[in-house]
Amino acid sequence: MSVLRALGRILLVVVAGGFLAQALIVFAPGYSADERELDPGLSAETRQTMLQEKAKDRQLLGNYGRFLSGLARGELGTSRSLGRPVKELLEDRLPVTLLAIAKSVTLGWCLGFTLAVICFAYPGSPIETLGLVSTNLLLCLPAALMALLLLIWGDARGSAGVWVVALALTPRIFRYSYNLLRQSHESPHVLLAMAKGLGPIRILFHHVIPPIAGQLIALVGLSVSLGLSAAIPAEVVLDIPGIGQLAWQAALSRDLPLLVNLTFVVALIGTTANALSDYLLAETVPGQ
Repeated sequence: MSVLRALGRILLVVVAGGFLAQALIVFAPGYSADERELDPGLSAETRQTMLQEKAKDRQLLGNYGRFLSGLARGELGTSRSLGRPVKELLEDRLPVTLLAIAKSVTLGWCLGFTLAVICFAYPGSPIETLGLVSTNLLLCLPAALMALLLLIWGDARGSAGVWVVALALTPRIFRYSYNLLRQSHESPHVLLAMAKGLGPIRILFHHVIPPIAGQLIALVGLSVSLGLSAAIPAEVVLDIPGIGQLAWQAALSRDLPLLVNLTFVVALIGTTANALSDYLLAETVPGQ
């Protein structure tokens, strides 16, 4: 895939995602309601300004065009609920989430893929049964519940958010990798290697894993998107000052400028990660 084609796809997904997010937010039930209107001390002029603001939000194309124009100039607007420039909020919060996602994806892959290899190496053993049962249990636990359990049982500071996202990723990485390993192990060339008397370690790293390398690389890009979705409830429950917590606050306050910008950021991270995995796949696996 050419660089220009990848950049074009990223741009298309991000721009379309931002517009759809704006439409869904504006036309969602209850968007026109505003808690500030309950303030008895609110002046008539302020109420009129709020009504005009809501009416302006429903002009989707014009409003989104102004947003894109400001985005091209590096102006992301101002958060209505927090009263701060969105650019400042993202500069403060985005590094926190990106660093946590990088650690979580790394930890999730170390746990998930290692467990998949161990269970694959000992088929029918108690180790395989324990691995399958434990990952199934983790798969049933929402990220918010895992964060809540950490909050109740121990210190929620430090690496708690990283562990929540990593544990949310581990069963998904494990199940996909484990199934790929089993399918690859049944290939004719692997059976031939076994018939020639090659050792299990050599068979694993020279005959089982290489054919599925492309699918594993593709899963790395998907892991970033899955990690972002798990980070939002984790940051809310654990009170971590990242973009997940910021998105939750923006949703509760119906902060349209902030929500659209956050949609841009999340879509950009997800599509960029997938594009990088596609590039690595093309470089490492010829013909993909």
